[in-house]
Amino acid sequence: MAGSMRIAAVFLMAGTVVQADPSASGGERPSSDEPQNVVSLLQTNLLMDGFKDGVQEASDDTAKASGSTTTTFSITDDAFGEGHQEVRMKVLRNTVTGERAEVAYNVGGRTEALVLKSPSTGELREVLLHSHRNASEVMANIGWKGDMLIPYANRIKNGTYSLNGRTYNMERNEDRSPYGKEGLHGYLYRKVMKVVEQVSDDESASLTLGYDFDGTDEGYPFLLSVALIYKLDKHGLTITTKARNRGSDGQPLPFFNSWHSYFNVTDVSRTILSFDRRCSQWNHITVSGDSNIEGDLIPTGSTTTFNGFDGKAPIGGTRDNPTYWDDEFKATASVKQCPHLQYRVYDPAVGDASVLWADSQYRWAQIYTGTPGALGEQAIAVEAMSGECDSWNNMQGVRLLQSGEEWEASFGVYLDSATDTLA
Repeated sequence: MAGSMRIAAVFLMAGTVVQADPSASGGERPSSDEPQNVVSLLQTNLLMDGFKDGVQEASDDTAKASGSTTTTFSITDDAFGEGHQEVRMKVLRNTVTGERAEVAYNVGGRTEALVLKSPSTGELREVLLHSHRNASEVMANIGWKGDMLIPYANRIKNGTYSLNGRTYNMERNEDRSPYGKEGLHGYLYRKVMKVVEQVSDDESASLTLGYDFDGTDEGYPFLLSVALIYKLDKHGLTITTKARNRGSDGQPLPFFNSWHSYFNVTDVSRTILSFDRRCSQWNHITVSGDSNIEGDLIPTGSTTTFNGFDGKAPIGGTRDNPTYWDDEFKATASVKQCPHLQYRVYDPAVGDASVLWADSQYRWAQIYTGTPGALGEQAIAVEAMSGECDSWNNMQGVRLLQSGEEWEASFGVYLDSATDTLA
């Protein structure tokens, strides 16, 4: 399909049609007079066909439909902040239970909030740490709350990597002096994403955002197209990432991703974290200086067997000063042995667990418990990663997408009342 072709919107499901201004496009964070993104309703096959030439939007006349149908799930617009600091969101909602997911599309598709019904109390609760609708905090990107980490996650040593005989120097946006300066968490967090598709019916609400990297980001001169698909249904929230190298020069591009998900808890020190041990053992990734504080957090290539986070003991420490983790781990089982992984964050004060699940593409995880000291809030970051920290140098999990090659993977969240340790 040619990049300039107008994509006909085909609506085959009973749902709600929402229209918006067709003139918006992806870019950096918006100015106050930026138009709203267009909403198109596309069949999945049409969407992905268009994805071959980059992120596509349907023209407004093809998206029109008369009337609307009241459905269990809906997608609405919301915003907070003013002018250059306005945060624009799509809200996926279960109108029966009140559950919702808020996705900020003009700041890289970050999850601004996730509210699910507790199976233990029957009440709605905030699952993810968020900005409390503080636009200044969002624009300052404090704590990377809910950010989609693309085209790389975690750290790249010195912001530098080599590919096919050429060295690339990216932004070094983390200063860990005297141990060094690193590239941290990619570039998508500051991009304005296109709203490509939204569909809601009695089964789910689904939102697709897209962004085309144009090669102008420092140290990343590649034509990467990304689609993020958020789906809220009775099972919780699922996020699917699709990536494609749309370059035609025959050169590969490096890619790996994660989601900076913090899970709210009553007290980090009393929270019980469980790694999935039903089908895999785990390694702890050794970093420079063997310290998660006094060092650059860059892997050395060495690992040690890790038997912790077995669901039997709390994090430890005190409420204000819990045992500190800022560490990376890898599941050692093969994909065939263990095609899916789960991480359970059990809050005994509430009586339920936030469960982060990930498909076979995500074999690494970063755990961070320093939130009370760093952000003044009780939450644990559990990040499913498709590659290891500094993977563009150590090649642990890096995806080198050839021209035209596509990649797809999913993770998600649900609440569970069971105290299963995943042993």
